[in-house]
Amino acid sequence: MKEFNFKNAAEYLSKLRSTFYIMVGFPLPVFLYVYFVSRENNYDPLLKAIPDILLISIPILCFGMAAFAYIVFFKRLKISREITDLREKLTHYYVISLHKFIWLEVASVVNVLIYFLSGNIVFAGLYIAMLILFAMNNPNYFSVVGDLRLSKAEKEIMKQNIPIP
Repeated sequence: MKEFNFKNAAEYLSKLRSTFYIMVGFPLPVFLYVYFVSRENNYDPLLKAIPDILLISIPILCFGMAAFAYIVFFKRLKISREITDLREKLTHYYVISLHKFIWLEVASVVNVLIYFLSGNIVFAGLYIAMLILFAMNNPNYFSVVGDLRLSKAEKEIMKQNIPIP
């Protein structure tokens, strides 16, 4: 596995969180634009009507992608826990977290794209639900330590911000 460049826990968490916030923030401006313009009844969507099948299948698809992201993440997390070297363990955790974020991002972008095209309030609600789901993955010291089930010595390295060997 390609080594991820970080010196200590603070730098690692900063990179992980930056990645998270960029991915959460990417579709947000489009959503806010459509939401606020449509609240003033000034939004003219490109698609005037959405077939009922899409009103059902797109939310199922989005939540299916989110479920897939979690299933794959937790399967790969077991591998991360078995790695003995802390740097490798954290690098692997970053990679699997990134994959999870990508799947959640794709689900959010699909949803926002359909909301942009249709202006349908169902997709606004779905995006908000996806945003909440995404926000539950906000990485921090406790989530990383808990997910990886770090040893006491590894926790101290992370907590005291000691350079990671």
